[in-house]
This record gives sequence, structure tokens and C-alpha cells, in this order.
Amino acid sequence: MTFHEHLALRFVPQVDFEASAPLDIEPKPDVVTRVFMLFEGIPSGRLVEWEEARERSSADVEMWKGIVGVDDARQPDCSIPSGALVVIGFNFRGIKPVIYLYPPTPISTKVRLLLVRPWKLSAVYPQPTEGSFKEGESGRAVEWDVVVNQSGVIKNKGASIEVPYLFWDPSLADSSSAFRSSSPLPINHTKAPCALASFIPGTTRCSPSDSVVLSVLDVPADLEKTLLALGLHTEARESCITNGLVPILSHKHEHFAFRFIPQPDIEASAPLEIDPKPDVITRVSMLFERIPADRLADWEEARQRSAANVNMWRGIVGVEDTRQRDQNFVRVLEWGGMEVR
Repeated sequence: MTFHEHLALRFVPQVDFEASAPLDIEPKPDVVTRVFMLFEGIPSGRLVEWEEARERSSADVEMWKGIVGVDDARQPDCSIPSGALVVIGFNFRGIKPVIYLYPPTPISTKVRLLLVRPWKLSAVYPQPTEGSFKEGESGRAVEWDVVVNQSGVIKNKGASIEVPYLFWDPSLADSSSAFRSSSPLPINHTKAPCALASFIPGTTRCSPSDSVVLSVLDVPADLEKTLLALGLHTEARESCITNGLVPILSHKHEHFAFRFIPQPDIEASAPLEIDPKPDVITRVSMLFERIPADRLADWEEARQRSAANVNMWRGIVGVEDTRQRDQNFVRVLEWGGMEVR
């Protein structure tokens, strides 16, 4: 979120939000719940001005139901026979990495993530068991000690919160040091981009030799096919595309370059350890870059590659296609992406 040690949070009443963004659904559902949150970083020097709000933090969180206007009696009932329940959430800009775990039977596991310079962690969720974020400080290491059921629902040991994935948000600490990996993957498609042997967060860009260039209108359909080929399930594909489309569609550029990073290069920049070791780990990370109209001619090679079979990315990323889809294995899936500016 921010680098402040304290944040102010509030939820907007549904009637106010409806006035700014009216939502019509036909046929009309029985219950519509719209939850929208505002948050603001509070500098340490101003904390004394927020004493009333700090005291309110110990109040029962149920107070927000009345403020937002939640129809408590009907909202949780997802089996209303005569109609429908609609719950709407709003995500903020960016394609932040998330980690899914899918065991064939419930397991207890530890997930450790370490970032290499120039990356550092700016946010994680849920609250980790160990590592710098347990103390509320930005750092490069985090550990979750969790229980996961066969549906992929994750629960932190000692806590009641259940989540569908583990979230981490990287940012650039500095650009004074970087890493290089030396593990390019074999390419078996004649029109496939050249898998690079290095990935430097904040420095590595897309190029005509390793990317595809798409028009903005073609991005959703192409990403859907590509992410499906890389093994992302329906919810993961939808989240990745909708989060990614926000920064893409908010620009006035008509074309974007895309490339996917080989897993060994991601592992070199953000080592992921899971104990006990899962059978399959799939880490999908995408770079995308705006292409100005006056530079489009320089990207002709990448534009032609956009017609190639999206399965080429499986070999570049290093996807174990057969094992990845086998529900008898303990499988881990991570996806994320970043815009090159």
C-alpha cells in the first residue's frame, strides 16, 4: 500500500457509491453488496491528530455493516431460490504476484519467499508467521506457516483468516545491484522469441526479439489463450487479465509488447521455498510495455510473432504440462506481472 507505518481506513456507504457509479443488473438481483474502501498513509508526525480514529480501531468491526448498509440477513445466503446474490469488490491498479496451493489432501506447509536486490517487499497478505513483515517493516524475506485444504483454501496457523492465495507485492529498493541468471530454456518453435539468460527487475525490458506486440483490442483474447496454455485456471486467468487491463486500457497507446519470463530467472530474483516440497511449481510472470505509434515500425518482428501458436510460451516459461494439471500431485501456481515504463 504505502511506506507509512500507519494507515487510515474507511468504507464508503453503498448509497454514496451508487450515486457515483450506478449499477443496473437485469433481471434485478435480490441482494447487491458493493464494498469500496478508502485508505490514506498517516505520517508519524501527524499521528497524534488521529487519536480518535486510533481508539476506534478497537471497536467491533461489525460497525461497518451499518455504515456500508449490508443486508446482513440476506447477503450471506447464496442459495436464495428466487433470485441472485451479487457481491462486488474493487482491486487497485497493478498485477501483484499471488501464490495458489493445491494439494490432493489437506496439508500443513511452510512457504518462504526471499527477494534479491534491487527488489524488496512493500506489502504481503495474510500476515506472515515469520520474517520482516511480522514486525511491520519492509524487507526481503517472508514466511507463511499455513494449512491448505484440497480446494486450495489457505489458513494461517493460529489465525482464523482464510484466503484463496498468498499475496506479495514487490517494489524497487534501488538499482545499485542486480543479479544475473544463466539458465535459458530451449526453444522448439521457429518463431518463438529468444529466451534471455538474464532478468533484472526494474531494468529488463521487452524487445522485438523476445516479445509479441498486440493491439489493445486484441490483448484480452490473446492473454486468455496464453494464460490457459500456461496452466492458469479460470479464476487466476480472470484476475490476471482484469488486473492487467487496468493499466493497459488506461493508456492512450494502441499497442503493447508482452513477454513471459523463464521460471529459472524468476526463481533467481525471488527464490520460493515450500516445505514439504510440492510435486509441481509453476511461476508465471509477465512483462508488458507500451509501444508509441512512432516506434511501431521497429517492432515488426514482434508483431509478426503475435500470429504464432501461444503454446510457444510453455517451453520458454518451463511449464510441466502433464504434471501441472494432475490433481493427484501437490501443485503450486504463482502469477504476476509488471509494466516496463
